[in-house]
Amino acid sequence: MKYLYFIILYGLEKINGERSIFSIYHLYKGKRSSQTIQDAKLFQLELLFGVIPGLKRDVLEAAIKELSNTAMIAQNEKESFIVTNKGKEYLQTFSLPQGLSGWRFSGDTKVFWERLSLTIQCLSYLIHHEPRFIPINRDQNILQWVKLFLRRQAVSREQVASHLYDELYSILFKLDEKQSMIFVYKLTGINRVGSTNDQIANMLEMDVVQVSIYFQSVLHELLHQVEKFPTDFPLLAQLATTITNKTVPLTQSTTKTLELLMIGKSVEEIASIRLLKKNTIEDHIVEIALMNPSFDISPFLDEEKYVTILECIQTVKSNQLKLIKQHLPVEASYFEIRLALAKIGGAHGTT
Repeated sequence: MKYLYFIILYGLEKINGERSIFSIYHLYKGKRSSQTIQDAKLFQLELLFGVIPGLKRDVLEAAIKELSNTAMIAQNEKESFIVTNKGKEYLQTFSLPQGLSGWRFSGDTKVFWERLSLTIQCLSYLIHHEPRFIPINRDQNILQWVKLFLRRQAVSREQVASHLYDELYSILFKLDEKQSMIFVYKLTGINRVGSTNDQIANMLEMDVVQVSIYFQSVLHELLHQVEKFPTDFPLLAQLATTITNKTVPLTQSTTKTLELLMIGKSVEEIASIRLLKKNTIEDHIVEIALMNPSFDISPFLDEEKYVTILECIQTVKSNQLKLIKQHLPVEASYFEIRLALAKIGGAHGTT
């Protein structure tokens, strides 16, 4: 549980009492709601988006209770906590692994890993002239994809295995040793079965949550390198096809709102057409502004007021809407303040 405590403290320190504990709960689970997406962006927690998809609410609550009992966090408001000096000291005992990029890749690692691990298993057996084996993955889509992938290669199976090894090694070599070991331990080959997170945790004397997040960070880094340098990693690039060549989507409901905005509909008109509350449409507009830096917010927030809000954010050094509104010298709605925060990425007025 130690690494889970670290991850929770990390998130709580970022939001600094400005959201409830359940904001990080939804964020770590990867809930793609407008509010969670906005929190990930505004509090610079994108790298941890979706990295603990199996997190249970009662587990989080138990961890919060333990952190409170040990004086590492202090209650700020109902369901809202701030990290104490003792908690900040605990944060220094762990770190986030290199390459972690949950917002960009958390939804893609499953398919990529299934393709990659099955390909490695197949090559391991084939180069040892053992064509009959039980595949580690029975998903017909993955099985057929790997079969086609191997058939498309113009060189021998031995050469494919050698080239794939070289591509993986050149990336893994630059990572933390534990990251590389976790990745290798999870591979299945002719004379070995990939280890579970629990087994690896015992072998490396690590927290199982840490093993899971470290493993995800390796997959994220592989995808990141392939995205940046596809010609340097031709085999991995094929395994990542349709994964790295996509844009991060808006939520489905927000996409519909954007389509109506693009044809000149007002917030009120969109709310009426879609039978939604005006606040919901405003949530969508904030999400669009966060996800698309070139999105023009001037129809919803004039330049002069935008500058005034920015100056206030820089003064109060907080993302807390109520606090910003209290210190503003002009009248501004919460929607307008949120838009200004979205435009600057929520970094207390820094860009």
